[in-house]
Amino acid sequence: MAAPAPDDDTALALHAADGDHAAFTELVRRYGARLDCLLRRTCGLPPQAAEDVAQETWWKVWNALPAWQPGHFRGWLFAVARNTARDHNEKAGRRTAAPLAAAAGVPARGDTAAAAAESAERAAQLDKCRDRLPADFRTAFDGYVGGESDEQQAAAAAVRPETIRSRRCKARALLRKCMGIADS
Repeated sequence: MAAPAPDDDTALALHAADGDHAAFTELVRRYGARLDCLLRRTCGLPPQAAEDVAQETWWKVWNALPAWQPGHFRGWLFAVARNTARDHNEKAGRRTAAPLAAAAGVPARGDTAAAAAESAERAAQLDKCRDRLPADFRTAFDGYVGGESDEQQAAAAAVRPETIRSRRCKARALLRKCMGIADS
């Protein structure tokens, strides 16, 4: 499924800001799965905590939409989610997991010591592979993992969004090769 057009998201957000529940429901439908992925993988939250933080994020977004300045909705939504996850972890006395460690499959509580050791080894290997990436590729990969949009990264690097997507694709291919993961 193709990503929704930013103009469409802006229009939906503006309608939702005016109290249009159907428009807000459409935003939740479009971004619910991506928000869950961000909270679980990038922020390192377990499933139940990710669900709680997602609900709190949507509540904050609904309440903040009337004051929202039209821009990149997804970037704003993800920033609200990351801040909400950070607050959740601080309240719970936990640190946010490192994004690359989460992507490498850091074990959940209750996993065996052997599984924890294997996951730690994979996380360390992924960190080493990431450090070997060319700087432009590493920046594109890190920006994506951090929730930045292609447009935000392109503006910062003074390149086109297509260039960012290409760099990220090449970065993933290099990471798979370095990690010994076969291309599918």
